[in-house]
Formats: sequence, structure tokens, C-alpha cells
Amino acid sequence: MEYFTWSWQRGEPSASTGCALLGSNGRWHVAASCDEEHFVGCIPTDSTVSATAELQWVLSTSQVSFSRAQTACPSGYQFALPLTGRMNKALANLAGGQEIWVNLEL
Repeated sequence: MEYFTWSWQRGEPSASTGCALLGSNGRWHVAASCDEEHFVGCIPTDSTVSATAELQWVLSTSQVSFSRAQTACPSGYQFALPLTGRMNKALANLAGGQEIWVNLEL
């Protein structure tokens, strides 16, 4: 079953409240603090128009706390959460092993 779970890493979510990061291993985990600063995963605001748009992730140009993530994406992009394994893989590839905020607050 674990093989088919593409989102949370083993043992997560480890808290009932908090903010989620895409970890260096491509799986999500709860951040130690929502005040940490990380880059933000952003997707085109018109991602429903094209099947490939869901794979056109960009990262914010600066690292921000989770509370500032909604406004950190470039124009035409929005803070987002991968909804499929394919989306998650595309974002993990872009992140290149660094932790980034995904739009999920527990």
C-alpha cells in the first residue's frame, strides 16, 4: 500500500495542525514551524484549460513564511497543492531536492 501513496511520507502527518512542505524526497511532511522560510510551489491560474498546464510549476523568486505564500507566486500563477502523483512528481523535479511550501494547512 505504501508504494501507491504518493503524498505523505511515512509517519506523516505528524501533527493535527501545521503547514505542509514537499520534502527533499518528494513526499509531504508537516513543517516544524509555519514561520520557516521556503520557496513556494506555484501553478498557472488557468491550469484547468490544458492538461499540460498542471505540470507547468514554477517556484517563487524568494523564500517566505507560509503566511506569505499566497502572495509569493509570480503574476499569472497561484500557490497550489499537487492533486495527483504526476503533479507531485513534476513539482518535486522542479524543487531539485529542496523543501518547498505546498498549499496545505492542517
